[in-house]
This record gives sequence, structure tokens and C-alpha cells, in this order.
Amino acid sequence: MALAAHLCGATVPFIDTPGIFAWADSKTLYDAAINQVQSMMNANLWDTAYSEGQSLPIDQAIALAIQALKS
Repeated sequence: MALAAHLCGATVPFIDTPGIFAWADSKTLYDAAINQVQSMMNANLWDTAYSEGQSLPIDQAIALAIQALKS
């Protein structure tokens, strides 16, 4: 779960980028995914992992996501 929170945090710098949400309901789906991950975790663990994710360089976040998909 910490990996999911890291990756959620890694998206923060991009949320307000124009055009990031390609479809009308993309922001709603994004918010629902964030809420789901957050609800599945201890609040302290979420806060720590989400915060750490915000400082991840995008290439490292992508590498973590790819590594998770391969496992």
C-alpha cells in the first residue's frame, strides 16, 4: 500500500497542468482512486508515504510503477 501512496503523491505536481485530465470524468476517477488508497491505509502511513511521493522525481516514480507491474 505504501507504494500506491508514494505514486499518488508523485502525481501532485501534475494535477493542475492544463490538459492532464483528457476526459471529462478523469478528475472524478482520479479523486476516487486517491480516496480509495487513502481509506485502505493507516492515516500516519498514508501521510508519510504520500509526502515522500511528492518529492519523487517523475522518472523514479515511473520506474517504481513499472517495477510493481512486473512483480
